[in-house]
Amino acid sequence: IYYHYTMLNALLEYCMTKPKVVLLELGESDVNDTPGWNTEKLNILFPYYYSDSIVREVLSEVLDKKALSVVAASALYRDNSQILSYFSHVYVSKDESFIGFKPLKREWKEPITEKDQGGEGQIDDMKVRYLEKFIQLCRKENLTLIFTVSPYYKLLPKMQWKEKVKEIANNHNIPLFDHEQDEYFLSHPEFFYEPFHLNEKGAEIYSRIIAEEIAEFV
Repeated sequence: IYYHYTMLNALLEYCMTKPKVVLLELGESDVNDTPGWNTEKLNILFPYYYSDSIVREVLSEVLDKKALSVVAASALYRDNSQILSYFSHVYVSKDESFIGFKPLKREWKEPITEKDQGGEGQIDDMKVRYLEKFIQLCRKENLTLIFTVSPYYKLLPKMQWKEKVKEIANNHNIPLFDHEQDEYFLSHPEFFYEPFHLNEKGAEIYSRIIAEEIAEFV
């Protein structure tokens, strides 16, 4: 959620055309304390600590002192890596047709299993606060916000993070399209790359479903 919030700020500040609708995909790591998965995405933002005020605000608040100690060195990476980045984009062969989507080809073959609720983390108050900040930013910019939760090929008990998301969605009148335990996807393991991610076929089917669901808000 820290990364989502930072990216939305960047999009609104630097893009000439602002979105009208924002789909925020949520998972357990966006709400709960999930050691190892709390701030791992933020290292991508380290090079912009000194040049972007929102990046600096977020990193300073959510990272511990040890993590912040490497930010100064990381800030040099943006300039030092320019030539490598240039060669990577110009000379490395790649398929440009993905347009931001990297299809996963494998089909999951294993039987479905259950997740033990005892393994769920506790609600993280700072993450909830940043989710609220994300909501307020959308309202300030007059953007329609929609919450989504993607299919997950595992049988899940009632999860506290999901209940928190439902509570927040209800409090702010935000549409929530929750497909995490969608029976259609649970009956089709061939739509998954592994339990956490849909493969190309599953992603295309899920995208069509979501497109129909959000049509009235677009």
